[in-house]
Amino acid sequence: MSHTSHAPEEERGTAALLAQILDHLSALLRKEIELARQETSEKLDQATGAIVWLAVSMVAAIVALIILAGAAVLGLMEAGVEPVWAALGIGVILAIIAAAFAAKGIRDLKPENLAPKRTVRTLRENAQSIKESFND
Repeated sequence: MSHTSHAPEEERGTAALLAQILDHLSALLRKEIELARQETSEKLDQATGAIVWLAVSMVAAIVALIILAGAAVLGLMEAGVEPVWAALGIGVILAIIAAAFAAKGIRDLKPENLAPKRTVRTLRENAQSIKESFND
């Protein structure tokens, strides 16, 4: 009879142990999520600073390109090309380069190129594994 009286105590002890394990796992998960949030925030701040520096560098690059284009036009004029044709030639070359860059940027911004393909694939694989584990 003493054996049956210990069974409920053991079940309560097991239930309490499982509850503690779940509490610890829950706390660990909350801490991991908070750490991920904090790290993401830090990385976002870092990226924002980098974007500002890139914007400043782009302004400087545009100014440099204008000066270099002017110098190229002057060089062509010194070589005997009429000013209008020199300016038109340099302008067309730069427009072609700009169009190529724009096409690349537009192509990279298409939704199918921005989708997190690896994450979606991993989530599908995880869901499939969970389904299979419940079917076993």
